[in-house]
Amino acid sequence: MLTGCEANCRPEIAVYETIEARYGADSSPGVCEVVAKAMLNKGVETGKLHGPEKAIAVYEAIEARYGADRSPGVRCKGHAQRG
Repeated sequence: MLTGCEANCRPEIAVYETIEARYGADSSPGVCEVVAKAMLNKGVETGKLHGPEKAIAVYEAIEARYGADRSPGVRCKGHAQRG
């Protein structure tokens, strides 16, 4: 998985990583949904820039973090790209 924005990173990926780093430990449902959405968007942009294998690593991180979360908004985000 990508950790930290690389030199050829798009600015939006850096923003998504900042959201994840700053708010990722917060377990309140609304914040979890925002972080999950940021991670999902990071996966989309990572896939565009680095290919599907890197994007899948991001989606797997979403599943690892939120896979057991039963909040509808979070569950939806975690499964949006992987099916």
